[in-house]
Amino acid sequence: MSSSVERIVNDTCGSQNISKTSNFETAVPSKRTYPKRVFLIIGSQFCDFFNYYGLRVLVVMGKSSYTHIETSSENMIVRIFKCIKHAISTKRIEKEAKSHKRLLDYSIQEYGAQLVADIRIMKRMLVLYLPASFYRTLSEQQGSRWTLQANKMNGDVGFYIIKPDQIQALNPLLVLIHIPLFEIIVYPMLSKFGIRRPLQKMTIGGIFAGIAFLFTASVEFWIASSPEHSVSMLWQVPQYVSLGMGEIMFSVTGFAFSYEQAPASMKSVSQSFWFLTFALGNLILVLITKMNLFESQAHEFIMFAVLMFIDMFIFGIMARNFERMNSDVTIANDIHKNEMIESTISGDKW
Repeated sequence: MSSSVERIVNDTCGSQNISKTSNFETAVPSKRTYPKRVFLIIGSQFCDFFNYYGLRVLVVMGKSSYTHIETSSENMIVRIFKCIKHAISTKRIEKEAKSHKRLLDYSIQEYGAQLVADIRIMKRMLVLYLPASFYRTLSEQQGSRWTLQANKMNGDVGFYIIKPDQIQALNPLLVLIHIPLFEIIVYPMLSKFGIRRPLQKMTIGGIFAGIAFLFTASVEFWIASSPEHSVSMLWQVPQYVSLGMGEIMFSVTGFAFSYEQAPASMKSVSQSFWFLTFALGNLILVLITKMNLFESQAHEFIMFAVLMFIDMFIFGIMARNFERMNSDVTIANDIHKNEMIESTISGDKW
């Protein structure tokens, strides 16, 4: 009896010791491991840090080579609206006299001929921005419609599984590849066919964006007629390549065009209006998608492509008018300068 009791006690104590040992072993912290993509997070944080501080250091380092232009301390956009408001109110007062043919001429005496001429240039540029906004309607779908399309596709490429929101990283990569490629090869080839002016390049860039959405529609038709997640995500590459080419020819060229064509006093104003096209493009996209015009997503992609082709046709006509008006203004300015030189030589007073 006593031996059996001792055995039970020993077994109980042994099991308690074992449980204590196991608890102790589990309490020992294991080797710390990090997620596989932690280096991507670190890299992203470094890029953000450099974007904020590094670029400011570069700006300060190159400050000595900048060209400083004295401008009015008053906000230029406010000054523009004041000039237009003054012209409207003055015209109403002098309604019967009709001393000026054009509206802004009524503000020349108050604000000067230079500001009035600059506003006229900006007005012509803003008219061009209206059809340019629809390009943003297409390009901004990379992070929405195209990502939703990738979500229905197979991202397995053998050595790696691409996530639906990772495929859009192709766009900045392709832009970096296309910039030197276009400068060295594509643009010299296009110049042989007479395509040298920025607005011509922008028109072709918009056409490439429309072609990208035709690729997108064909992939969508393929997905609809195939088993779920059977179409490889790599079939989205052609649409990204085509849109990347459009980004170089339309967006990059348009950004430079906006700065070069803007008057010296309105460089920043033109850039702000250029970025406003992003907002207008997204607004157009929201309005169209809220209409639910098509049950099939592929048909909606085709609609965007067709609208883009029509939009670029209108943009091409407006671009020709803009270039013609600019040439007329240049000729008029040259004639005016020549008249001033001749009058100065002859002793006439201005």
